[in-house]
Amino acid sequence: MTLYIQFSTAPIRLSTACRQINFALTGHKAAARRDVDETQLNTGWERLWQCWEEFDELRTVLLQSDRDVFLRRPDMERFISGWQVCAVPALYYPVGGARC
Repeated sequence: MTLYIQFSTAPIRLSTACRQINFALTGHKAAARRDVDETQLNTGWERLWQCWEEFDELRTVLLQSDRDVFLRRPDMERFISGWQVCAVPALYYPVGGARC
């Protein structure tokens, strides 16, 4: 996968993981049940961790590069960190989740 595609699709995958967690906790099926669908919730959290690792991998690629890839390094670092900030509430405070 090219770096351009990774940078453009990583936020989409993060958003999808957050939506899956939100749906497991507050979706119409969750409202009709007394308990939470743990399988769906755990899958969402696993995807969220994968997204976190993907952003870390992008940061590693950025640091290993000897030149600016397609944005200046500070801009790329701000992009990666900004999305990771959005993931923190969903990872550590799952009830309420991220509002990014």
